[in-house]
Amino acid sequence: MQSREQPPSLLPLLPLLPPLSALDPRKLKLLRSEQYAELKNTLMMTTLMASEWYLRYREELRVHREEKGAVPEYPSDSVERVESLVDQLIRVSVDAEYSR
Repeated sequence: MQSREQPPSLLPLLPLLPPLSALDPRKLKLLRSEQYAELKNTLMMTTLMASEWYLRYREELRVHREEKGAVPEYPSDSVERVESLVDQLIRVSVDAEYSR
């Protein structure tokens, strides 16, 4: 099993942050990356579930989980390409200033 390097702890920075009670909810702004999260997820999953390579990966993952088969390699390059295309689709059809 591969060990992943843990990200640095943010705990030492907590004393530098203002308390939540100091935040004015009228000044809070929805992050653009969250604004279209549901749309992006729907587009991503619709595209992935129509892709043979992704369906093969899901089947390999199921075999790994249920039958203790080999761990399949996550198709990160292919998923990244799909995500880039979905981002582009959102920019063209919904919000020209959308960014991940």
